[in-house]
Amino acid sequence: MREHNYLHTPNTLGLTEEDDAARMAEDYELSSSEKSKARATSLFVIQSIVARHRGTVKIDLATYTLDIDVLPGEQLACVQEIEEQVGSMCC
Repeated sequence: MREHNYLHTPNTLGLTEEDDAARMAEDYELSSSEKSKARATSLFVIQSIVARHRGTVKIDLATYTLDIDVLPGEQLACVQEIEEQVGSMCC
């Protein structure tokens, strides 16, 4: 088996260390934006509410869609609670 050490791969993109640092700073800025924080918080709240109603949540990160599966007797209560708790976060 061949072992690869990716920590010491040469810079093949032609970027200087300063360019690379700037790109990393931009990535950090995007990932820590208020919109990302609000999305993560609302997702946590939704997952908590669905779990209380004995359901499951599947997340598609590529399309930012949720597949929520809740028992038929719990659906209305779950939807109402999500709307009350998360409705103002999403808009």
